[in-house]
Amino acid sequence: MAAEPSTIQPDEPSYIDYESFLSPDFSPAQFANTLVVSTNNPNDTPLDLSTPLSRVLFDAQEVDSHIDLLTTRSAVPLLEYTRAQNEASQRIVSELDTQIKSLDDSYKQLEREVIDKHAEADEVRQVALRLWETLRLG
Repeated sequence: MAAEPSTIQPDEPSYIDYESFLSPDFSPAQFANTLVVSTNNPNDTPLDLSTPLSRVLFDAQEVDSHIDLLTTRSAVPLLEYTRAQNEASQRIVSELDTQIKSLDDSYKQLEREVIDKHAEADEVRQVALRLWETLRLG
């Protein structure tokens, strides 16, 4: 049975070895094999899989209870952190929107002042070339 939140201390030791589960070397197959071997007599022909399964289910329930306890105990700080992150994200998006609008305006101005004028100048150059070719023929 899980302890009440008021009786569990923040650093209360757990029988579950979280470090081994979190280890990069953790092998679920090896862990399952260890459970089956430790709960069965090697001389028995029918393997009892219900005992290791019960242990895994109990461990999963304990982990779930621990997660629930931690999130319940830390709900306010978690919500405050989430709110702060959300506000920071909104400020970043707002600032980015302002900068993107400024870049768009700058590009439109550049387009008017350079690209459009270049297109007009290229058109004038083409006309001048055609006039020059016409004058050379005559």
